[in-house]
Amino acid sequence: MTEPEPQIPALTVVTTESSDPGSLIPLLDEDAPLLWMRRGFGVAGTGCALRLEFSGPTRLADAAETWRRIAAAATVADPLGIPGTGLIALGAFTFRADSRLTSVLIVPAVIVGRADGRSWVTRITVEGETPPTAGPRHPLGDGYRVQFSPGALGADGYREAVTSAVEHIRGGDLSKVVIARDLTGRLPPGADLRVAVGRLALGYPDCWTFAVDGFVGSSPETRRRAGWSRDGPRPRRKLGAGNRCRLG
Repeated sequence: MTEPEPQIPALTVVTTESSDPGSLIPLLDEDAPLLWMRRGFGVAGTGCALRLEFSGPTRLADAAETWRRIAAAATVADPLGIPGTGLIALGAFTFRADSRLTSVLIVPAVIVGRADGRSWVTRITVEGETPPTAGPRHPLGDGYRVQFSPGALGADGYREAVTSAVEHIRGGDLSKVVIARDLTGRLPPGADLRVAVGRLALGYPDCWTFAVDGFVGSSPETRRRAGWSRDGPRPRRKLGAGNRCRLG
């Protein structure tokens, strides 16, 4: 028996040009920030007009098809027509098909964006609802430090993995190996997530800093700039692997 397709909401999307909003970080929700930014480009979302969840081996295809249907049903007024304006969603997808976590697409209720010297505000509502207003800027909470400790692969296990990899390369079994070592840390109770997001954005300006559904980070650094065209991002140089200082 075939499951019925989910009902697609009719979204109303209105983008208007605005003055420069300044830093986007204070506009975010301190508990559930929504952000995608790099240097002069950035979109900051607040509220939630629509949340979509996907799981299983077809999660990416299901998300793509659902998004196509949502975009087709939406009424969009976007006089700017540049990357980041109009109807957008921020997503976080699991790597494994059998992950216990769900993959998500979140359509913010309000989006404040900036690109190429222009700024805008986009308001998104389900048809018939009252358009939301952009929230006020809130000062960031107190700073904090996070102590990291070994995760699933400790220092000894990591060294053993490196030794094994080198032996396999010397033996001709492998030509390249990428070994990841995870670290774990806990934020203090009541910590303002925007503080961590802001540090990432300032500390790694050449990276794409993101915050979606509790997933926060910065992409690997770029060896060259990533350009934008009317159709979206166009990477022009290679990404380098992420790295950190050696511990233990």
